[in-house]
Amino acid sequence: MEDENDCISSDEEDQLDFLLGEEFGEDDDAELYSPPNVDTLSSQDTCSSQSSQSISDPLERHIYWKDDNTEDNGNVDLRTTPFKPTRQPGFQTTNFTRRQLQHLKTPLHFLNLFMTVEFLTTLCIATNHQANYLINTGKYSSYTDNGVWEAVTTDELLRFFGIIIYMSVVKLSALEKYWSTNVLYDHCPVNDVMTKKRFQAILCFIQVTSPGDIDKDDKLTRIRYLLEHVKQKSKEFFHPHREISADERMVASKHKFSGIRQFIKEKPIRFGIKLWVLACSITGYTFDIFMFTWVRKELRS
Repeated sequence: MEDENDCISSDEEDQLDFLLGEEFGEDDDAELYSPPNVDTLSSQDTCSSQSSQSISDPLERHIYWKDDNTEDNGNVDLRTTPFKPTRQPGFQTTNFTRRQLQHLKTPLHFLNLFMTVEFLTTLCIATNHQANYLINTGKYSSYTDNGVWEAVTTDELLRFFGIIIYMSVVKLSALEKYWSTNVLYDHCPVNDVMTKKRFQAILCFIQVTSPGDIDKDDKLTRIRYLLEHVKQKSKEFFHPHREISADERMVASKHKFSGIRQFIKEKPIRFGIKLWVLACSITGYTFDIFMFTWVRKELRS
């Protein structure tokens, strides 16, 4: 009695016949394993390489980008295209010189990669325009010296952001306590960096977009430049691995701008800004972001 393990399937038998040089029958699968034309080959090695390719990928020519009922627009089938990124995954050291890489040692150095001189200059111009516009209309004159606004500089703006970061780490019950002269707050260095009046003035007038460049039809017009700058730098300094993740993220915020603030009941942060995030699954690095906005539809009678 013949052992069942010695039996081979019909497909395996057809492949074996092809390797032995025998002719195929009249079955439907013969076309998939049709032997190459030996007369057109220049050598026996070429014949062997093409034969192996025909056996390993017999159905490659039957994979299509679209369905039979969809018109072919000429796009490449991504399923048959190998994953070959133009850059190596990870931190992009090609954008820096050897001396610059040696100075990337502290979190402040990496923060300066995003806070470029061009970025800070744009914020200074927008903030000064906003301050002059409001002061000329008779508002917030208490933040001026003799009715004249003192222009914000890039160095002063860096110190302002440093105080904001410090306040997010060392949290006190009131803003005035960061400038308190009480012995309990002697450890606080904020008073040595900037005065309370100047900090409140910059906090009142700081802008990303100048008043003359605001587009009322765009809900993100006041922070559009900031979003595009962060997205550009995030893509410039890092290239994600093949494994990526797309998910939503909530950023806590108390603003009341219509169409931006969201409410999600099941999130730990229920009120805030909703972001769609594209991140690297291996490192957790945020590669791209998209801020979600909505438009309120007015009911018409």
